[in-house]
Amino acid sequence: IETQNLTKWEKDFLGGGDYSPYESAPWVISNQGVAGSWMHHAAGQGDMAQAQLNLGVWYTLGRNVPKSLPQAWYWFKRAAEHGLRDAEYNLGLFYQDGSAVEQDSRMAASLFQQAADQGHVKAHLSLGACYMEGVGVNKDVQRALQLFTVPAQKGVANAQYNLAVLYSRGTGTKRDAVQAAAWYLKAADQGHREAQVCYATCLYKGDGVPQDLPAAASLFQESGARGHSQAQFNSGVMFQRGEGVPRDREKAAA
Repeated sequence: IETQNLTKWEKDFLGGGDYSPYESAPWVISNQGVAGSWMHHAAGQGDMAQAQLNLGVWYTLGRNVPKSLPQAWYWFKRAAEHGLRDAEYNLGLFYQDGSAVEQDSRMAASLFQQAADQGHVKAHLSLGACYMEGVGVNKDVQRALQLFTVPAQKGVANAQYNLAVLYSRGTGTKRDAVQAAAWYLKAADQGHREAQVCYATCLYKGDGVPQDLPAAASLFQESGARGHSQAQFNSGVMFQRGEGVPRDREKAAA
């Protein structure tokens, strides 16, 4: 590698020296055991994509090697060149947040697409968010809904919540209160706090589900106890009015 042609992130990864990433440089591995050395040796082989991916994860977490996001980016890039979907997804995250390389939303979306095309579940969620906000791609809410559906059906709570919001608002699709409530419930059952409050609101209003004030009050209290301010307010209102719970001015004011 000719270092004068490298980006600043690649130079950071190389430590400012003239080492080739295919060689074992003295700064690469600390005295944290032989695991890192062996993984580095394996990753240095051109066709050892899984080792490259593993080394990227290790550098991200600081496991067996010193933590280094530029190093992680480099090894994810090497693994992604072999088409490993996990590497493509992780690389996309780096380009999305600019944590290890200059931020590039288009590159991030492209990498998420490549990973999603290979069935990477979380890549569908990330790419859906790109289409939802028009970041790195042209905004397309209908496409976002399609993408969120894949991880939602696989049990990813954030995707279930996002899907519920779209159905609740009628964004990118016809409004469907029943679908919205069902997806809110699935996410809430996994501890998603916003979904829990939204499902409680569905129960309170009878929107997409039969009205059930005691159940709504219980969910608002549960979310309020976890620090959700809107749930605390709603719970107070229900105690003030005696809706689904005995009227209690003390608890309403708490």
